Amino acid sequence: MRLVTVLGVGSTGVEGTLIPYTFANDSELVVLFLVVALTAIVCIVRSWSFVVRQARSFFFVPRRISEATDTSSELRYQYVLTGAAALSIGTGYSLYHHLLSDYSRFFLSHLTCIGILSAVVFVFLWMRILVYLFVNWIFFDKDKCERWFHVQLFITTVFMILSLPFLVMIIYFNLSLNFLQVYAISSIILTELLTIYRCFVIFFRGSAFTLQIFLYFCALELIPAGLLWTILSVTTDSLILNI
Repeated sequence: MRLVTVLGVGSTGVEGTLIPYTFANDSELVVLFLVVALTAIVCIVRSWSFVVRQARSFFFVPRRISEATDTSSELRYQYVLTGAAALSIGTGYSLYHHLLSDYSRFFLSHLTCIGILSAVVFVFLWMRILVYLFVNWIFFDKDKCERWFHVQLFITTVFMILSLPFLVMIIYFNLSLNFLQVYAISSIILTELLTIYRCFVIFFRGSAFTLQIFLYFCALELIPAGLLWTILSVTTDSLILNI
């Protein structure tokens, strides 16, 4: 590669070696991560009372929902945090797919692909919440439905906190795919265990039919999770530029 000076004096340069692409060298990706992290931190701080109340009452259900009322401001920040969680999941899935496919090429920009995947996750999260609300409205009373809605927001906060270290590790540290897989699967299992425990305490405690919670959990958690993974896989495959 020839180098020419801009001062009018030609010179013969030396061949240079291109710096290999890494996530840490991608300024747009780093800015996106900072936006996600700062948004999550601000939302958690602004709704800290909500998070603390939910954490304290996680293993104890108050007799009345009025004992654990949440302000509209706290709930608004939790809604924003749900969007940040969707963006975090979309970013993590996209980066993981890049590593898994050895930096597979997309016919759209990287940020555009992340935006599409994040939009898919965002729609899925709120569709799942709406399905929960509809099913619970049919079978359970208003207080239990409201408690469960707040639990879903709290578990989203927990998953958001767990996803930030994953993004840090995948962007800034050259860790093996096996380690990243173990961390991601462990985070998912932890949130699912918290979900099924809280579901049992709110809806099925004292019930003689243990099969109910299994069917409820499979229908509204496991099946939608598998559907989300399939949609993300199909969406990602459709964005890959085949050469």
